[in-house]
Amino acid sequence: MTRSGFRSGLHVVAVLAILAPLVLPESTRAASSCQSLGERLFYDRRLSGSSVLSCASCHDPARAFTDGQQLSDAYPGSEGFRNTPSLYGVAGRNRWMWDGSVIGALEEAVLAMLDSPIVMNMDRRLMAVRLRQDAEYVAMFRASGHEQPTAEAVASCIAEYLEAATFTAMPGEAETPAVRRGRALFDGKARCRTCHSGEWLTDEKLHRTGVPKTAGTAANDARRRVALTVTARRRGWTDSEGPIHDLGAGFADAELTGSFLTPGLVHVVDTAPYMHNGSLKTLEDVVEHYDQGGGQGPGELEVLSLADPEKRDLVAYLKSLRAPRKGSLRTGAAKADRHPNKGMVELGRLLFFDKRLSGDVSRSCASCHDPKAGWSFAEDFSLGYPNTANWRNAPTVMNVAFLDRLFWDGRAGSLEMQAEAAMLSPIEGNGDRDVIESRLAQIPEYRRRFREVFGTSSPRIADVWTAIAEFERSLLHLDTPYDRYVRGDEQSLTEAQKRGLSLFTGKGNCVRCHSGPLLTDQAFHDTGVPPVEPSAFDELFHATFEFHTAALEGNFDDDPGRFLVSGASKDIGAFRTAPLRYIAHTAPYMHNGSLWTLSEVVEFYNRGGDGAASSLIEPLNLSSEEIGDLVSFLEALSGPALDMRVPELPAYGGGNTTEMP
Repeated sequence: MTRSGFRSGLHVVAVLAILAPLVLPESTRAASSCQSLGERLFYDRRLSGSSVLSCASCHDPARAFTDGQQLSDAYPGSEGFRNTPSLYGVAGRNRWMWDGSVIGALEEAVLAMLDSPIVMNMDRRLMAVRLRQDAEYVAMFRASGHEQPTAEAVASCIAEYLEAATFTAMPGEAETPAVRRGRALFDGKARCRTCHSGEWLTDEKLHRTGVPKTAGTAANDARRRVALTVTARRRGWTDSEGPIHDLGAGFADAELTGSFLTPGLVHVVDTAPYMHNGSLKTLEDVVEHYDQGGGQGPGELEVLSLADPEKRDLVAYLKSLRAPRKGSLRTGAAKADRHPNKGMVELGRLLFFDKRLSGDVSRSCASCHDPKAGWSFAEDFSLGYPNTANWRNAPTVMNVAFLDRLFWDGRAGSLEMQAEAAMLSPIEGNGDRDVIESRLAQIPEYRRRFREVFGTSSPRIADVWTAIAEFERSLLHLDTPYDRYVRGDEQSLTEAQKRGLSLFTGKGNCVRCHSGPLLTDQAFHDTGVPPVEPSAFDELFHATFEFHTAALEGNFDDDPGRFLVSGASKDIGAFRTAPLRYIAHTAPYMHNGSLWTLSEVVEFYNRGGDGAASSLIEPLNLSSEEIGDLVSFLEALSGPALDMRVPELPAYGGGNTTEMP
């Protein structure tokens, strides 16, 4: 299956409206057709069997995508027996439901709710038929790349809407003394980071925390017990008598009785009440619960013995984790604007350059993201693990703090996930979690640094990814000739570059995809990038290609792109729009490094791509002079290169070395 003028005095306002500089704290991305459709579907009650509930009935955006009740609403005739979790941060999640029973893409969770007889109780075929009766819906599905309404298309578009509407980069905490002390407690004495880790402050694992049982639940409410019994049976419960209490993951595995998924903490102050059964009303109640080592029954918690002032500081920190309201979308600037943990950044810098994270200690993050090559790789394909070949160009990690999708196909929703995926991939780092932890534990300097930063006695793998991500977020390139121009410095751009800017926003219409502070819509498009030359398909490349595409249906002779992640035919050959900042330092270009100069890139788009499937790509009819002006403008999106020497790395048993064993 193949892929088939801004004039002086006016430019500042006009450019800010389209190409906001990175220093601006907030920017709204243009919604895709599927995203807009997903938003409409999210509020449509016809997605429930009797047309009485919508997704928003329980996940109200005005209530931080929850409902503010102890126990969720349910389909008529039933009563919910669990609290409605907030949807903030779903862009980075891959496990769902309080019992962790749904694993995979967000689409799977949406379908599970539509199918559930106690939630939406919708027959998939009937839903598709209903939607086909609405001509406007039919047109919207077609515009979003779906031939007709189907349950899978509904789930895909709702997921896309939620991933955008609920993506909120963790903001910088208000730097009050109480918040600073609370953060130190969160990372240290209170040990909250043990489970609330990663960008969304959840390890997505199941834990037994002794949450107290509450009155008014299944034990004494027949309708709630019906809902509980139905859920238990669908999880594998075989006892003829229905359960009285919620056993969480214990319905599927008795050894996990009382275990529930760690909730994320984004916007936690507005998602009360808390815990799977809404038994804790305030954050003060939550901190008290954990301070006492949990509540009823056996659990995993230990008594913390926090003093009252420490409890207040910890609550202050939790309340500071507030995301933007009113559905506003962040570009990720908050991650860059916040006050970084200097100790964590320095630890992450060491780990970024340390080859001992790879299987045979031959590769580090810097091997493919080389500071001397624009924090990318100066070849068409990135470096592979020995005796393997990579199949894509290495994107730069400069300004990645502003991205909400990592990798060319967007499969990682956070820098932590990206670091882990790359270093553990058999094609790239081929590392092993246990080996990495064990190696680092044998290095006294690393033990000291992890103890100081994370409060642990020995390095933990999740903290490795956190530290690397924190270092990568510190790699910022915010001051370019273009930035100075939009701030009012007329002399920062040449006349050719000013003409190029007019072409970028006008005749060339590059801003259709390259918009916003980072000059990317972060969406996925098939632009008709030419495939690699046949000579590049050696045995190692063939092995990598088959490794990535073996599970796909159909025969592919070129990289299927986003299709690997979404499984949607519209995404075959689609790749994330590349950011344009720092672009002068990151050649070659495109997902396969097939274009080596900015002139080649502009000429490629000028001819309308090479068989592009995206309707956004069409011939530009630029003259040779206009091509030169546009290239000049693109060069103005970069300032001086940021180089960084390889740091001295701590050695086994003490000392420092720049050599790895």
